[in-house]
Amino acid sequence: MSAGDRDQRTTGKASRLRRFAQWFAPRYMDADLRTLGLWRIVIGTFLCIDGLRHALEARFYYSNEGLFQNHWLLFSPTADFNVSLFTAFSTPTAVRIAFACAILCFFCFAIGFKTRAFNLLSLIWYVSIDQRLLLRENGGYIVVVLLTFWTLFLPMGERFSVDGWRRAWRATRGAKPEAAAEHRRAWPRELHRSLASAIVVINFAVVYLFNVVNKFGSTWMKGHTVHYVLHIDRMVTPLAVWSRQLLPFWITMAITWTVLVVEAVIMLSILWPENRRYTRPLAILLLVPLHGSFGTMMRLGPFSWAMITFSVALLCPVHWASLGRVFRRRVDVAALRYRGPFGAQAARVLALLDHHDRLQLSEGEDDGPPLELERDGTRHDGRAAWWAALAATPAGRFAILPRLLSLGLLDAVVAFAFSRPEAWARFFGWGMPQRSMVALPSFEPNWLSRRGRQLRELVLVLLILGETSQLINENKAFPKPMKHKQPHALRAAIGYPRLFQGWGMFAPNPIRVDGRVGIDAITIDGRHIDPLRIIGGLSPEPDLDISDDEGSGYNQIHQDYQNRIRLNQNEHHRTALRRLLAAWHERTGNPADEIVQYDVFWVHDRNPPPGLTEPFDPQTRCLLSWRKPGVRKVAGQPLPPHCRPEREKDDDKKKKKKDPADDLPKPIGDIVRWWRGD
Repeated sequence: MSAGDRDQRTTGKASRLRRFAQWFAPRYMDADLRTLGLWRIVIGTFLCIDGLRHALEARFYYSNEGLFQNHWLLFSPTADFNVSLFTAFSTPTAVRIAFACAILCFFCFAIGFKTRAFNLLSLIWYVSIDQRLLLRENGGYIVVVLLTFWTLFLPMGERFSVDGWRRAWRATRGAKPEAAAEHRRAWPRELHRSLASAIVVINFAVVYLFNVVNKFGSTWMKGHTVHYVLHIDRMVTPLAVWSRQLLPFWITMAITWTVLVVEAVIMLSILWPENRRYTRPLAILLLVPLHGSFGTMMRLGPFSWAMITFSVALLCPVHWASLGRVFRRRVDVAALRYRGPFGAQAARVLALLDHHDRLQLSEGEDDGPPLELERDGTRHDGRAAWWAALAATPAGRFAILPRLLSLGLLDAVVAFAFSRPEAWARFFGWGMPQRSMVALPSFEPNWLSRRGRQLRELVLVLLILGETSQLINENKAFPKPMKHKQPHALRAAIGYPRLFQGWGMFAPNPIRVDGRVGIDAITIDGRHIDPLRIIGGLSPEPDLDISDDEGSGYNQIHQDYQNRIRLNQNEHHRTALRRLLAAWHERTGNPADEIVQYDVFWVHDRNPPPGLTEPFDPQTRCLLSWRKPGVRKVAGQPLPPHCRPEREKDDDKKKKKKDPADDLPKPIGDIVRWWRGD
């Protein structure tokens, strides 16, 4: 081949790559700044709520008085790459202070104050919360970590943020409100183009893709999954208990297949390159009821709500344009006049919020109230004009929420401010603004920002390679020849921040064995109690009969901890449970609660097959047993004998584990086994 032919072939490849980039970028790499701003608010609010949920369990799950002490985590970590800020806090008070710091960071990220810094701090704090108690981790925590991680590479603070407001406020200092409105119109409404935007969309779709393809088990194919899931008492809510008593089997079978179809349609709707005006809302309309039903029927922790939070990133500019047209039709243009320095500053605030130009600003000529608003023949003065003008702005439509939450305090503050406008103007040194124009912001990137963008894209390319490797290794759908050994540096880079990519809830088949931990502890005054039930907010009496359960009543943290602590590989972590039980009277502050003997059991049974409603094969396995030395009788009764601790049977060593492909039709089963490399 001549040099000319090689050059021509190279040029052709570059041309095809350029055409692909021109096709790919506007469809997947563009993110609306308003979408990113709204997404930040939703993510930050979700982090605050989830942080508060964990803070309520601070004493017994995150402090040294509970079930998992700091020193035990440091010297016997639950994962290869385990690090958490919470190991620096030991007492319940210190742990609560740490949670307060974490929630404060989440809140600052939500409102967009020092957005980039608090985005990073939010990621560190949430990973620390997760790493402190990995025994209750599930895929929902990984989704939240990925949400917070990918936003580090996006301009989340440009819109609907305190940072954006501060930039605009500083730039319009000393300017008339009309000039502030011109400055606000000059702020960018265009799209932000970055590889991170494509990663967010593709990663979102990947979750649904592998939640479908990994469900190749016979239970899904036969339509039995929903029936089995509704009978997992340790996970279901009262709504699920009511549903399983009401729904006939043929409906649960239809729901099982519908879930697979809906997840596949959501994945296609997210990735579909054309007509995103319709496909993206279709994905949102499908996933909100899907995950809403998961979240209300199952105790899955943050998974369902995190996926709904993820969906906000699907909003496109065309959707914002539609919302803007709806808002303009419902809100009429109002004339707002301001007087005096205080009125000018209030009008400047409103001008920076009025993104749809619903306010016509002008300076009043005569004496009167600081603000005066006229709309539809109705005139408002003072604080009434403030609230009416605020209601005419897009942000003001949501002002009713903080007014209600403040229980009237916000109204009192506004009334106090408008009752003394001259005093406030003198206090802050405000004068009448003189400038009728301000310098409009320039958004041309300089040399440093261009180099920063290039470095960001390079980091994202490396992250894509690492996450692709993790995706292949973690998911059952990839055949064995594709699995590979990762370098230690890559495993550490993924393991420390928990950037995993294994997706397959209830895959390849759902859980068919239900169980929970039950404790029969005898106090010094002869009472039988179960401290785990007390910690979980349930009745203190032991309940070792699982056959009549209609939902265990434990929340996600409690039930996942119990499900993991019974495993053989976590046997050494039961030491903390021993210490908690031995010092139970110190935790409660009541000497009569001293435990003189306890037996800890894993009580379990098998979920009823289709056509039946009652579980079968109930079993009890002893995990721990202890009797205080020297104690023979309590309240005149002899102590019962010890139970004998048993390890969980390892069926893989005794017999070959049943392959789900064996239950499929033979041609399909052969294809599945060939694809897996068996």
